[in-house]
Amino acid sequence: MDNLDLSYNKLVQYIYFPNDYSKPIPIRNTFRSCDNLTRIYGCIKIVNTNYTFSDLPLFSVHGTLSDNWKNYSKTKSKTINET
Repeated sequence: MDNLDLSYNKLVQYIYFPNDYSKPIPIRNTFRSCDNLTRIYGCIKIVNTNYTFSDLPLFSVHGTLSDNWKNYSKTKSKTINET
């Protein structure tokens, strides 16, 4: 699975990879214009760091999109950007 390229695939919403930490799936391409991509599951290794997850309006590392957690830590009830 060295050459997975889903760029411009507007149908993909979720991607599931094995969750094997000893064999992470290399991501070498961007997910450009995958407008419905919401989440990627499993153990991955990002090889191409240039805009891999840019311009994805529904994508979230944590799963559910919410403005409630902005500037707050998910594990501590403390503001991250204390100014």
